[in-house]
Amino acid sequence: MGKKSNPLSFRFIKYYNYYSIWFCKKSYYSYFLHEDKKIRKLIKNNIKFLKFYIYYEIYYIEIKRKINLIQIVIHIISNYYVLNNIKNIINKLRNQIIINILYKNNNLIINKIKNTYLYPNIITKFIINQLKKTISLNKILKKILKLTEKIIIIKGIKIKIAGKIYNKEKQYYEYIKEGLISLQTIKKKIYYNIYKIKTKYGILSIKIWIFI
Repeated sequence: MGKKSNPLSFRFIKYYNYYSIWFCKKSYYSYFLHEDKKIRKLIKNNIKFLKFYIYYEIYYIEIKRKINLIQIVIHIISNYYVLNNIKNIINKLRNQIIINILYKNNNLIINKIKNTYLYPNIITKFIINQLKKTISLNKILKKILKLTEKIIIIKGIKIKIAGKIYNKEKQYYEYIKEGLISLQTIKKKIYYNIYKIKTKYGILSIKIWIFI
């Protein structure tokens, strides 16, 4: 019987970088690991309440440590000019890190990633926002295919949505696949995301594969 593996961990060594880059003594490893988690949670909670939050998604937060210095790079996917108040955002986050984590020397950078619909995180957010407007899943998925067709480097896309929705007793299942999707090889890069949301009808699971 075959076993399923996470597409990202399967290709991690070849295509992806670590989100935390630092070196320390074994006795401090657990401390820094929990501190990284605290920093990421702090940043996400602070940015969540900004007025333009609906227009972007935090792709990942990279943390690099040196002696008496911590460098944080927030990679944001957006189809909106989110960097209007960049100085205010950075200063606010830097002060929060000083207060909560006690790092006076911290270098904080916000990096805006182009090609919004290249990444499954923002597509997931798009699906959730459309479902809130009670738009049917078929229409949402067709719209996603049109949006991703414009991005040349995308070779294929696969989306699976399953769970309780639309006040139906039976579990809803929707599947769409377009182009080339090869999960058995590590020669090509894949962006993957799984997200579970609680609806008033039950749990809804969204899985997205983007093959490049």
